[in-house]
Amino acid sequence: MHETRKKYTVLLLSAPIGSGHRLAAAALEQAFADRPEVEVIHGNIFDFFPQFLGKAFLGTYLWILKCCPWLYKLAYSWGNKQGGSLWLRELLNRLLAALGGSYLRSVQPDAVIATHATPAGIIGYYKKQHPKLWLGAVVTDFTIHRWWV
Repeated sequence: MHETRKKYTVLLLSAPIGSGHRLAAAALEQAFADRPEVEVIHGNIFDFFPQFLGKAFLGTYLWILKCCPWLYKLAYSWGNKQGGSLWLRELLNRLLAALGGSYLRSVQPDAVIATHATPAGIIGYYKKQHPKLWLGAVVTDFTIHRWWV
């Protein structure tokens, strides 16, 4: 009698903000394609909360980039300073980890590879309660923003 082995589940977790994050996850998915013992699931953190919130957030983000990019630059710079927005990062990570708990329990990943700083932070917080979960990150920007650390 053959024993059925569970596939190793890798969750590629990104954010639908900019194409680089999704393209990095797609490249990783393609790299795992020839590994039959690995199941790859490509998720995005917008799956963690109601669809209308994701649409509102993405719409606002795109509007800011188009109409007032200086506001994006200001927020990015503020978030990249020592102290600065780290309290906000922690709050978001805790909230989104709680909202994403049911999604993560349904996927039951053995490993998560994040291609955006926010999913990396969420899983970093989630990992505190699930220490056996492996977390990797692929930085898709030219520099490392403080929220990655």
